[in-house]
Amino acid sequence: MDNSEIAQNVQIVMKVLDGNIQRSIAKRGTHPGGSPRRYKRMNSFYEIEDVDPMDATIWTKNISPQLPRVHQREKETMGGEIAILRDISTSMMGVYSEWSSSVVRAVVELARQKRMRVGYIEFNHKSFKTIVEEKFFTKEYETILDSSTKTECSGNTNYEEALRDAISDFKGRGLRNKHILFITDGIPTSGDTEVRKERQRAKKLGICIHSIFIGSKNFPIILNTISKETYGSQFVAYRAQNGNIRIERKESSIAFHRPTNQRQTEDLLNFI
Repeated sequence: MDNSEIAQNVQIVMKVLDGNIQRSIAKRGTHPGGSPRRYKRMNSFYEIEDVDPMDATIWTKNISPQLPRVHQREKETMGGEIAILRDISTSMMGVYSEWSSSVVRAVVELARQKRMRVGYIEFNHKSFKTIVEEKFFTKEYETILDSSTKTECSGNTNYEEALRDAISDFKGRGLRNKHILFITDGIPTSGDTEVRKERQRAKKLGICIHSIFIGSKNFPIILNTISKETYGSQFVAYRAQNGNIRIERKESSIAFHRPTNQRQTEDLLNFI
């Protein structure tokens, strides 16, 4: 596969994912070097520089235990967590495994820029968590990058176990910047194929589940349901006329329609 084509494909994913991550950031923390966002009651005279002039004037004329208002300075903390779940079942063998590996690497680099913690799971009929120093979510990005270079594939597909493993490490709703990127080329064939408990848990914790389906037809309805319920983005990747993987944002309908001039070639390739 041509390296520039890989980069282009990944860039499409990253542009949408980056925007989604930015929109979900809602956490601000009190920081002395931050911007003045609102008013609060003065706690000590160390905050005198941020006192509201009118309140200070009134307070000096009528001194009371209730101190005047000051600016509350806050700073946005990017942070957050993203879990990457990559299908390594038998059907992913070959170019699809290589392409999904490149997607994982690009997402890890985005997480590095945003100072997000990353968790990585490879799954087929079982779930294989990458654990760093007894933790799933980590900022040891190089360890995740090393793990993502593997392209061996085997077994069938189980969504339930991988999603359960990832969701179990997310904490409460206090931090809204929580994401799962789910990469697969097949429908679940073992476990709970409707992943009912996992969907409910993800909604409760405020986790956005984004999906990339590698296939030109038979988009799994369950993937559509998962991303729709959790406000995640959806992508479809398929073999284009030039033989490379092409990725597009999935349409709102469940059926995915390819351009007419590409259908004949893809049918001959018997893709998925």
